[in-house]
Amino acid sequence: MSLMNILDNVELENIYKTVLDLEGPRYPLDNMEQLNMTADYIIKKFESYGIEVEVQEFYVLGFVEPFRNIIGIIGDKNTEATIIGSHYDSVRNTPGANDNLSSVAVSLEVARLLSTLDNPPSVRIAVFTLEECNPGFRLQLERKMIEAGYYDRLGRYTSPIYKDYYQIISKTLRAQGLSFFELPKVYKAAYEEIKVSQTKEVVNFFKVIYDTVLDYDSKEESKTHYSKMGSFEYAKKIIEENIKISKIINMDTIGWIYTKENTQKVLPFPKEMLNLIELYKTEHNSTIGNFICVIGEKNSSEILQTFLKSCKLSEIEIPYLGIDIPLNFKDIAKMVPDTLRSDHAPFWEIGVPGIFISDSANFRSDFYHTGEDTYAHIDFYTLVKITKAVINTILNTSQGR
Repeated sequence: MSLMNILDNVELENIYKTVLDLEGPRYPLDNMEQLNMTADYIIKKFESYGIEVEVQEFYVLGFVEPFRNIIGIIGDKNTEATIIGSHYDSVRNTPGANDNLSSVAVSLEVARLLSTLDNPPSVRIAVFTLEECNPGFRLQLERKMIEAGYYDRLGRYTSPIYKDYYQIISKTLRAQGLSFFELPKVYKAAYEEIKVSQTKEVVNFFKVIYDTVLDYDSKEESKTHYSKMGSFEYAKKIIEENIKISKIINMDTIGWIYTKENTQKVLPFPKEMLNLIELYKTEHNSTIGNFICVIGEKNSSEILQTFLKSCKLSEIEIPYLGIDIPLNFKDIAKMVPDTLRSDHAPFWEIGVPGIFISDSANFRSDFYHTGEDTYAHIDFYTLVKITKAVINTILNTSQGR
């Protein structure tokens, strides 16, 4: 296939079918079989496109079976590659259609089309597992919280006030500055702050969590980062094996697009960053969720601008809120931690530039992390447009072609 007509060959039906085929809970504590079936499905898709498949296996304390990142390798793997990232696991009791099969479906369609080129760019389609949680830590935490009376046997809070406690703790943790490589230190700093600033009840609640972190971290081969485990493992592999990566395009929850009022909450950017926001076919503090968010860090200006220009092409035209945050990872973690809630974060931390594409998740829809996250609420026509924008961005920024 030629470069001229590749965008015209994005297939809506392929994207739709992927979501329908895979929709259903893929939470590792409850649905390991479905999680593995999803990984096998992705492998078979890559193989059907004639793409080299790399399966990165890693083990989690408390689980016998390995967890798997699935990477489709396109083009010359000895040249600098662009990572196209998404995750295929879900939270508990949700079909996980938009979070995150929407992005998996786009990634597979990008892979299919790039594989048809005679001289494709160097790309790694990385479909990660365990973005949502560390199941080993989660399993141990649930046991401790049940023993303390904070959870019931289904892992639910036994009182609504415990959810409030957790929100206080979460806010304090974020204020420390997130690091996927030094998470116990973050918890320690937060715990010391909580002890002097909160009630005894909040301190006792957090102590169960903090003690679990310390206990889990003390065990051989354990990993205390709570989420983004798959991408964390792949980021480590990149460092250890000196894999050449130029950038990452990561997608997470990209299909909730609405045209009515009151479908968008205000995004939590500090006032001093509002002048950095670039808008296309939407407005500041719009309550209409008709746009995608595209976020870059201080070294990501080129790929961010290329993607935003792609969104404006006549055959694409996706409304967007774009922001080029001129900060390093640690400062972003302190000032705008919500921008690190996906698989690009471990790569930003090790110095790989890139962009994060999202519909803004819980700032967009109350379906987020619920049983209502089904295919019926996804705008598949927008997913087609995002597929085109991603491909156009790759073709206009990639080296080694």
